[in-house]
Amino acid sequence: MSITVDDVVILGWNDVPAGSRPQKIAEFLGIQAKHVLVGVDGLTAPNADPRAVSKCTCLVTDAETLARAAETMEAADLLRLTIDRAEYMFVYGFQPTARHGVILQMLSSGDIRSVAPLSEQYQFQVTDGFRSCCGQFSGLSFGATDQAIDRHFVNRAKESQHDALIRVGGKPFFVRSTVGRCQVFLSACAELADLDEPVGRRAQVLSWFSRLLPLMMCLREALGNRVWCNDRIDRLLNGRRDSST
Repeated sequence: MSITVDDVVILGWNDVPAGSRPQKIAEFLGIQAKHVLVGVDGLTAPNADPRAVSKCTCLVTDAETLARAAETMEAADLLRLTIDRAEYMFVYGFQPTARHGVILQMLSSGDIRSVAPLSEQYQFQVTDGFRSCCGQFSGLSFGATDQAIDRHFVNRAKESQHDALIRVGGKPFFVRSTVGRCQVFLSACAELADLDEPVGRRAQVLSWFSRLLPLMMCLREALGNRVWCNDRIDRLLNGRRDSST
């Protein structure tokens, strides 16, 4: 009997609406996204059955969901409910708290200690070493961080084991680590873009960079040609401004 593997599973706490921001971004890219709520039906009880979360190519969730789940189960059970169910995982929304620091250390095998606020405004610096993920943004510096939502990761040691895909002020902002057989993408942005947010005609796509591009890069890396594309999305993923905005 074959096992069904979903493209994307959005994991949220039980007070998160089904039409969440990550789900809307995934569906905008033409990806089938399944929403699973934890905190209900015993999904966070000790020794919860990992099959409650279906196997998927990419699991998307936020730090607070994982922190709440971690308060009700052992770390090994939480990993079985998340890491072991996906080939790729994307996590965002980290706050500079001890609870979220525990999740960061778990998802980076102890390599990242915490997340910290930015002391000033910086440009985003995209690495030149992972073109398959970063596309033609590779090697570029541009834009400006928003101190209200953009942060940076704090490494435990100088010699880190993760890949820093995007930096701000020389510090890691969007990183990739490997936990077991899963590639884990961590974003230091506090939120994701709201695709229903009203924007002016002169709004620049790159002003949404930190809230949108890390997740899109992860989904493109995970799903490849399964990600639907049009000219505007292609320009965005390939680092070119759309002159019509």
